[in-house]
Amino acid sequence: MSFYAIPLGGVGHFGGNCMAIGFGASPNIVVVDAGVRHAHHFDGGVDGFIPAWSLIEARDLKIQAYVLTHGHYDHIGAVHTFFERYPAPVYGLPYTLDMVCDNFKKAGLSLKELHEVEHQRFIPIDGTKISLAWAHVNHSIPQSAALLFECEGQRIIHSGDYRAPREDDFEARTDLDFLTQAPVRALFLDSTSSTSNTESIGEAEITDEIVDAIGACPGRVFATTFSSQMQRLDTLSRVAEICGRKLWVHGHQFRKHVQRVLKYLPLDEAARKRWESIEVERHFREASSQSIIVLSGSQGEPTAALARAVRGEFHGFTWRNNDVLVYASRVIPGNELSLHRLFDQLAELGVRVLRSSRFHTSGHGDTLQLSEAVDLIKPESVVPIHGAPSQLTSLKTATESLGSELVLIQNGDRIDFRESTTIQTSPIDVVYPSLEAGFIREDPIAHIRDRSRLGRAGVLVIQQHESKVSCISRALRPNVEVMIQECADMLEEHLARDRDADLEALALHFFKKRARYHTPVIIATRG
Repeated sequence: MSFYAIPLGGVGHFGGNCMAIGFGASPNIVVVDAGVRHAHHFDGGVDGFIPAWSLIEARDLKIQAYVLTHGHYDHIGAVHTFFERYPAPVYGLPYTLDMVCDNFKKAGLSLKELHEVEHQRFIPIDGTKISLAWAHVNHSIPQSAALLFECEGQRIIHSGDYRAPREDDFEARTDLDFLTQAPVRALFLDSTSSTSNTESIGEAEITDEIVDAIGACPGRVFATTFSSQMQRLDTLSRVAEICGRKLWVHGHQFRKHVQRVLKYLPLDEAARKRWESIEVERHFREASSQSIIVLSGSQGEPTAALARAVRGEFHGFTWRNNDVLVYASRVIPGNELSLHRLFDQLAELGVRVLRSSRFHTSGHGDTLQLSEAVDLIKPESVVPIHGAPSQLTSLKTATESLGSELVLIQNGDRIDFRESTTIQTSPIDVVYPSLEAGFIREDPIAHIRDRSRLGRAGVLVIQQHESKVSCISRALRPNVEVMIQECADMLEEHLARDRDADLEALALHFFKKRARYHTPVIIATRG
């Protein structure tokens, strides 16, 4: 008997993290996280993607519990969606469950299945032989954890989003002592920053860098960072204290996180005093040269405070020539275009944007930290997760000399940790349902393809009236427009031989042969 695991998302791409873990021949599983993968501009208006839950039915699995590593959207954004279809108890640390609770309330779901856990305390999962415990990990959101699974004397570890700084950064250091107490059969390890060979700096160094950057600024200072990155907000509160300024935050999520920090974290007296002094209600149009105003929207999100302020949507607020914006974040791949546009707009408004790699440190472990984790835990097998193929293979390369077996898998694969590790590929195509305006589309691939074609090549409507054809088009490229009459003549020739000819398929074949990439979306109707 041995553990097995099936990733439903988060392997081979960023986001949508989710993994099923079971033991022996039992179909009863524990699901680790259920996050949303952000959509990009080429995804045809989709809001995001959830993990591939069709694999649960395809493999006849039965969810007994959801266990959560931390509160980032790419790890908990789909928990309530999964829960509606597959109800089961949800376990997590208090900070994380508070965030899940918000989503459950919005969805009208009962909160009675949400269960708080404590660090280092094993809990049994009903319906399985598995017990598991949460071990503290110093990630970029409070109360992050790695999960230690135990069953019949065997142990596996899911790292969550892993980082192990050498100093306390707002929270305590990662609890490696607890993770290394007994032999580990397998370690699922976060590979997000495995391509980074540069040792991460600490928040203390970031504090000094930002103080040096804004110390001589005579005017108003603004800053932006991830709304859940409370380590960075704590750093900015120290910067404000050193510079004799008042710290304000603007943005609904910032306010919620400040409240959670004060409620759930064991702050010392000095830290609590700083956090209680953060202004969460005042509008930033009241900003002065005596303040630092932290705005949400570090990734250029159009509805966040920073983008709205740039567009002039806040009554009574205007940017000034000597304003400074400290960009205390990193650019998530895919957001480069929108952020560069935002920075250009700020420059046109006379705002000086201060950017430096030393204003931010990743919440994910670099190559050195990941190698140290493998060296200390000494698992028999290491399975890279949470990354695109380049990150997964980079982690494999960085740690393959440490004596553990390195195993690369894909979403949908089943990996069994017997005496030798075995992998079964997915029995079905792995499809990620899309989220669109609150609705779920089970198989969005064709719709995304059509939306992409609509934007790229337009639409052609073919109307059949007995043996005649007429065409209406919108937004076609000029080289395609001149083909319409030729296409109509071709279709009428086919109708003369076969009144039931498939006009849509014939037209699609016609344009694919001649227009290729610029083939429009084609709709055929019969009058």
